Amino acid sequence: MPVTLPEGIDNLNISNNQLRQLPLTLPVGLRQLEAANNRLAQLPDSFPPALEWLDVSHNRLPRLPQSIFNNFGAIMAENNPFTEQAMHNLQTLISALNYRGPQVYFSQVDTDLMSQNIPAYEAAWSSWIESASTAEAGNRRIAVDRMREYLHNGGNHLDLGNLYLTSLPDALPENVTFLIISGNQLTELPQPLPENLRQLFVQRNSLNALPDKLPDSLRILMASDNHLSSLPESVPPGLLRLDVSSNRLIHLPESILHLSRISDVNVSRNPLSEHAILNLQIITTATNYQGPQINFTMTGTSVYQDIRPLYRAVSDWLILTKESKIEQWTVFAGEANAPAFSRFLDRLGNTVNMQNNPHFKTKVTALLERLTHDAKLREMIFTAVMDASESCEDRITLTYNNIERIMMVHDAEQRTFDNSLAKLVSAGREMFRLTQLEQIGQEKAKTLNLVDEIEVYLGYQNRLRERLTLMTSAPKMRFFGFSGIKDSDLEEAEIRVKTAEDRQFREWFTLWEPWHKVIERIAPEIWTEILTEKNRIVETGEFIARVNDELRLPNRSDNIVTEVTAGVKVMREIDLRLFNSATERVLAKTDQEHLLKPQWA
Repeated sequence: MPVTLPEGIDNLNISNNQLRQLPLTLPVGLRQLEAANNRLAQLPDSFPPALEWLDVSHNRLPRLPQSIFNNFGAIMAENNPFTEQAMHNLQTLISALNYRGPQVYFSQVDTDLMSQNIPAYEAAWSSWIESASTAEAGNRRIAVDRMREYLHNGGNHLDLGNLYLTSLPDALPENVTFLIISGNQLTELPQPLPENLRQLFVQRNSLNALPDKLPDSLRILMASDNHLSSLPESVPPGLLRLDVSSNRLIHLPESILHLSRISDVNVSRNPLSEHAILNLQIITTATNYQGPQINFTMTGTSVYQDIRPLYRAVSDWLILTKESKIEQWTVFAGEANAPAFSRFLDRLGNTVNMQNNPHFKTKVTALLERLTHDAKLREMIFTAVMDASESCEDRITLTYNNIERIMMVHDAEQRTFDNSLAKLVSAGREMFRLTQLEQIGQEKAKTLNLVDEIEVYLGYQNRLRERLTLMTSAPKMRFFGFSGIKDSDLEEAEIRVKTAEDRQFREWFTLWEPWHKVIERIAPEIWTEILTEKNRIVETGEFIARVNDELRLPNRSDNIVTEVTAGVKVMREIDLRLFNSATERVLAKTDQEHLLKPQWA
């Protein structure tokens, strides 16, 4: 790894590598660091003050440094070869009555552990293989070989993933602490699970339910992409991470709310009832709430509805269109992401924007007419809706807004605005404003304990639609009340966007790719001059010289990331100078220099 990492990173996952040490300097704002399954033999003397989660399980650490107990929410240090003295010191430290440090989960690698019931295991496993179909028997033998090796020798984890198993044996190795069974075809798990199990990965199966009694030792449970319709009423109280996203959950057990405040729960992309969502919002935003951070998705209608043939979904919008034009859509049905677009259209027709709003339907109808004749635009929009129907109605609306932006940029890159630079600049201003709002939305979402970030992004666009003249944004949204956005947030965002536009838009527009395509078409002689000058800068060595000057500045580390960053910075400066001059010349030719003057000052 590089000696230093860029600032701005708040979540870093470097697990499952062969790293022998961590970078000496980590980003100041880093909140989560995953470094399990490496070869780390020691840790840095200090960590970023904002760090809340550190996982260094399955490494070669003989001890944990004293400084590590100063500022963490939780430390996972399972399966490291701690010395007896280090184990004793840890136990003494965390059991002291006045201990106020992080929660620490650790165990010592024990390669001598061996079951006293090997004959019983072998009998159960043999019976399990014999009961398999011919197609599955081979993979069950592979699974038994792995379990037999783990039972005798231990290891970092027991991996039975991606073997297409339809069941597991009733007897799993009793010494397993980290079990991976993802990517199979399991509909249920054996009961009981190993009592010392700490981490369980069961994503991408067909589980209808989890065992009613999960091991109290469990700290991480990853069960996304299954068929779970409910969770056990009581989840392990020490659970630190629970991911049950992309399931069929309608409600959540109250025990989830009693997990630690440093726990992370992901229940996004589930059809939670509006009642469940409302209760979650009320409880978790209370001033005295001390429970986990919960990530969820607003849902209105079910996201699991059947997908209709594309031409049928289109025909509901093109009622007055000739049958021959609608039949063209049967051909488009074979294009990539066409089923996703069909579902998107059906769900778009049920959004709040369709209620008593014939203008909105007219816009969608016009969009479909355009897609009939523009294969490139159709491909881009089919791609844009690929995941749009996986969650709530407001995600559908936000995706529609994005489609409007795609069409605007597409028009700019074609010839739509070549004879109307005022309209092109107006489109650019809207793109700039939306980009600024997206950044503000990202910042806001990070401050909320319980929020669907879709509601935050769309909330800013929706409520500032008229104040910022956002013509591509749909006029309504369903769940603004759950966005966490206050009136003061909107006022601050409005000021930020307008101030940024007055100060930065000229530079942004100068470097906007669609504007470059317009220059190339309407002022080819200027475009040729730009290319010639850029080639001269590169070929004469001026570019390399400027990059080297940049690298000689103080506080510059010597690595490939720094070199690339310096090269990008220098090339941006060159582009800005060349295209700023070109922009002034093109606008001056038509007496339109005023188009880039500040609008809000």
